[in-house]
This record gives sequence, C-alpha cells and structure tokens, in this order.
Amino acid sequence: MIYEKLVSIIRNKQDEILNLWLDEFKNTRTLRIEAGIDEDKWKRMMQDVLDGFDDMITKDISKYRICIDFTQLGKECFDDNYALHDIVDSLTLLKKVIMEVVSAEGFFGTAYQMYQLQELNNRAGLYFDRALYYAALGYEETLKDVLEDKGVLGKLKKFMGSPEGLSLIHISEPTRPY
Repeated sequence: MIYEKLVSIIRNKQDEILNLWLDEFKNTRTLRIEAGIDEDKWKRMMQDVLDGFDDMITKDISKYRICIDFTQLGKECFDDNYALHDIVDSLTLLKKVIMEVVSAEGFFGTAYQMYQLQELNNRAGLYFDRALYYAALGYEETLKDVLEDKGVLGKLKKFMGSPEGLSLIHISEPTRPY
C-alpha cells in the first residue's frame, strides 16, 4: 500500500499535528466569542477529524459516514455559537498542517515518493472538501430549524434554500458527488 509510511507519520505525529493546528487556529482566526474557544473540545473534534482521515486512507470509509460525522460537527458548532467560518477555518488549517508535517519528514527523494505525497494530498483534498460541505450543511440545517421556530425563514429562503425537500434526517445516502 502506498500510504503505509505516510499513515505512520500521521499516526505518530498526531499530538504535534493537533498542537500546531490549535496554535495556528487561535492565532489566525477572528474570534466571534469574546471568552475564546473551548480548546479541549476543538482538539477532540479535530482528533475525530484526523481519525476519520486515517480511516479514509486505510479503510476507504463511506460517504455516508462522512455525511453523518460532519453534519453533526456543523450542528455542534452552531449550538456552541461558533460561526460557520470557524468550521471552514479549522478544517482547512488541519489539512494544511497535516501536509506540512508529512512534507517536513523529508523522505521524498524519488519520483515514486513524490507521487505518494501527491496522492495523499489528493485524498486529503477529497476528504476535507466533503467534510467542509457536510459540516456547512449541518450548520445550515440547524440554523434553518432555529429560523423556522422563530418564523423568519421565509424571508431568507433565497439564501438558505427551501425548508421543504431534502432534510438531513431523511437522507439515506448522500446525493452529492462528493
């Protein structure tokens, strides 16, 4: 399997990846919550994301699992009063940090090893693109529910989509090509 060494790097350096991610996340984002972030909760969430990425590489997890996991992450972030851009920022930074840590190992001297790194980057892109899509979807679904309860969704249909039609609760398999 072409990922064995890359997967071992990611597994062996999980703490380093999460600590680098947290430092960058706290320093490069605009905090919407004056009290700051719950660092332990965010690290646990990103640990789950990292574990899911590992599973995607080694076990080829289903799109449905990614859908369920990340819609839940989006809902949790909404419930905790984080902005949607916080989710986007956290996931894009985690992907960046993973690739930086793997690249820093410096064992990419042959064309085949460079191909492996490129293949990992492609898989990371696919995983994190799906993650972003479903996290945003979960966030929006939760926001729609709140707006429906307050009776203001009708004014925002243009931006939020119709409340009729697909609902995450009724999806048996994701319908997106991601």
